[in-house]
This record gives sequence, C-alpha cells and structure tokens, in this order.
Amino acid sequence: DLENLVNEAALLAARKDHNTVIMEDFEEAKEKVMLGPERRSLVLSEADKRLTAYHESGHAVVACNCEFADPVHKVTIIPRGQALGLTFTPPQRDEYHHSKEKYLDSICMALGGRAAEELFIGQIHSGAYSDLKKVTQTARFMVTQVGMSESLGPIAYEESHEQVFLGRDYSRRQAHSEQTLRTIDSEVERIVDEQLRRARSILEQHRDEVETMAAALLERETLDGEEVALIMKGEPLPDPKIEPEPISKPEPETATDEGPDDPVGSGPEPVGTAQPDTAPDIAADTATATDAPETGGDEDREERDPPGGGAS
Repeated sequence: DLENLVNEAALLAARKDHNTVIMEDFEEAKEKVMLGPERRSLVLSEADKRLTAYHESGHAVVACNCEFADPVHKVTIIPRGQALGLTFTPPQRDEYHHSKEKYLDSICMALGGRAAEELFIGQIHSGAYSDLKKVTQTARFMVTQVGMSESLGPIAYEESHEQVFLGRDYSRRQAHSEQTLRTIDSEVERIVDEQLRRARSILEQHRDEVETMAAALLERETLDGEEVALIMKGEPLPDPKIEPEPISKPEPETATDEGPDDPVGSGPEPVGTAQPDTAPDIAADTATATDAPETGGDEDREERDPPGGGAS
C-alpha cells in the first residue's frame, strides 16, 4: 500500500511539473488510492450540485457535533469513484475496540445527509442509499452480535454464515423464535429512528452553519478540515488557493557551425516533430470509500438510478 501511494504521488508530481514530490502530492495520492479517482468529466446539473452540497454539509455538521465521531478531514462535491460527493472522516489512529456511543455517533453522522435533504431541500432522494445500507448493518450488528441492546441483552442471536460442505445439512434449523426475530427488527428500527431524530435536531440547531458550508462547497467544490472548523466557529474562510498552471520552459537554442556554402541562418534539417505529452486516462474505477470501516470513514452519495429511470 505504501509503495502504491509513493508511486502515485510521484506521478502526480510529474504531471504538475514539480521538481520534488511535496506533501500535497502525497495527500492527493492518498485520497485517490483510498477514495477513488476524481471524475471531473462527469457533468452535473446545478440542481444536482446543490443537492450534493447540502447532503455532504449535513454529514459534516452532524459529525462536528457528535462527541465520539471521527473528525472531518475533507468535504467535497467532486464525484469520486461511484460517489457524487463525500465527507471523509478517517480515524486518527488504529482502533481495535468500539464503544456503543461510537457506533451510535457513526449512525447519526451517516443519517445527517438524509436529514439535510429533508430540512433544506424538502425532498428525499436515492443518494442516501449507501448511508441507509450502512446504518442498518451497523444497528443490526449492535443488536445481534455485540449485545448492545437493552431489550435483548448480551446474547449473540445470529449464527455465522457457514458454507455448505459434505456432511452438513442443506437445511438449517431456525435458531430463534418468530417473537425474537420481531424484537430484533424492532430494536434495529428503534436505533435508526432515534439517531435520525437526533441528526435532525442537530441540523435544526446549526442551520446557519449548514447554509454557509453548502454555499462554500458550491463555490469551492472542496473544503478541508481547517475550513470546516472555521465555518463551525462562524469565522470567514480564507481566500482559496489557486495553483498556477505549469509553464513549459523553452529549450535553449544551440549554436551550429555553418560552412561557407551554407546560407545565412540555415541549420540542420529537423529530424522529427516533437509530440506533446498526454496524461494517461485515470478515470478507471478503483477501490472507493464505499468500502469504509463500520465506524468512521467517508459518507458518500452513491450514483444510483431509482426504479423507472431518472437521475439520482
């Protein structure tokens, strides 16, 4: 992984005509490897951009107000991989144990995009598909695997999915009663519903921050963690950094000895025509942030067509 990161950073530095590989190249390479390549060629309407901006702002504002959520590293509405936008919240260190509060905050943050659509757009869309899938899996894991439900207690209710092998029955006996299964479903629904109401409450209390962040995303397309922190504090953002385009240096002219029969100013005939360098196509899909850990990570909006067609 580290080798791929360094190689990608070197390629990015060469494309930008940098003399050395700088930290910005490593940062961009890390995001490309972890989240997928940017798809700037994907043309989005202004309505789609506005919807994505509010969706990602909802994720970021909720994350900033959840005590056990990982800090926001970057928010962007530039499509990456299969996502139209994402809020990147990587953990600050390796984590091997997760508390119940950590899981609940991750569910609340994941539902921040859906809550923002309801409050600021007035409609819900299919872009929250991956968020809903993730929170359902996390809530069911809490209830059935790690005993984080007060109603069901510290019992593992679901068996591991084992492969059918020689000597093993094809039909497995149901391990739990219908009443227990209904209770599990009720607990999952309760956890998700409580965190959705919590996300709505946070966004209602920070409407100004959501509006400011969405406007900044529409203007700049990407906000880093420091800019997100400034918005949450109510402070103005610094002017965006504009990186100048690399300027190709002209090749120095070389003097040639002219014979007595050569006309003035004539030189050797050109051997060939220089071909301009072309950047390789980097729009191919790679591993994206949709395969994030269960807690903390990027919350993205999948590009998903609803039944019957139509843009998401």
